[in-house]
Amino acid sequence: RTLNQKIKRLSQKKERQPTTQPQPSSDNNKDYSQQMDDPLLLIDTSSFIFRAYYSMPPLHRNDGMPIGAVMGFCNMLNKLVWSDWFSHNKQQRRTPRLVLCLDAPEASFRNELYPDYKAHRPPVPLDLIPQFQF
Repeated sequence: RTLNQKIKRLSQKKERQPTTQPQPSSDNNKDYSQQMDDPLLLIDTSSFIFRAYYSMPPLHRNDGMPIGAVMGFCNMLNKLVWSDWFSHNKQQRRTPRLVLCLDAPEASFRNELYPDYKAHRPPVPLDLIPQFQF
């Protein structure tokens, strides 16, 4: 099946199912102290991207652009945000605040402390590189 067929099938499936998940609350309606009580998640974005890339089959758009890592990354974030970890009571569900953390593209203090930092890693797969822009 093509990606478009899968997306269409999933959207049809969602239309048939009643929505039981609460919609995320708008932080604009909360005062600052309430926002500070919401969970704060720090996401190791590079780790998520690589996990998503290696866990998904090779998926491509109609124009041939690879999107498997993008789709896997979005699925992982969606599952994390909508998980029941943030509330025992769905009516009082707390929407987490997200911070997506990335490595700097150039060498950092870690390389000065340990010259072999990440030296063992293979190069980034060629079909993953164009997905970073998304």
